[in-house]
Amino acid sequence: MSYHANALESFTFVRRLCVCLADEARYPRGTVLFQLVRLELCSCDDSWTDMLVSLLQHSPKLQALKLVLDHGILKYRKVRWIQPRRVPECLLLHLRTFEWRDYEGTKVEKEVAVYILNNAKRLVTATIYPPVAVSLVRRHQMFEEVEIATRSSRACELTMGC
Repeated sequence: MSYHANALESFTFVRRLCVCLADEARYPRGTVLFQLVRLELCSCDDSWTDMLVSLLQHSPKLQALKLVLDHGILKYRKVRWIQPRRVPECLLLHLRTFEWRDYEGTKVEKEVAVYILNNAKRLVTATIYPPVAVSLVRRHQMFEEVEIATRSSRACELTMGC
């Protein structure tokens, strides 16, 4: 079930959350999702990286993160990645599963994926799923680009999904 992000203030004790920014929603400042353990975030809006950083910083117990592109992709997007000044607590202590659907291997996507792999100290599995139409050669190249990243967790198994 998707919730309008501005309504997050009333969900401070949810355990699972699916967020889509199709309506240009913004994360309410000061809201901490104390019990959130599973997050799915749609990357259909140019500001999805800002929402991701806010949710990571305000979800201290997050254990599973899934990034998806549910509503197609806009060509010539102006997505930017601003790395957080300090590593979110959930990455240091709790995140165990990371999944990315429709990963296209853009510069920003690589930066985000590498940041998570570099900082998630308890990560056990990370799976990246390229779009179906991507060639096998490009899939292999995309995987190698992320695989070379230093993983903070020695137990982390990085795989490329089909």
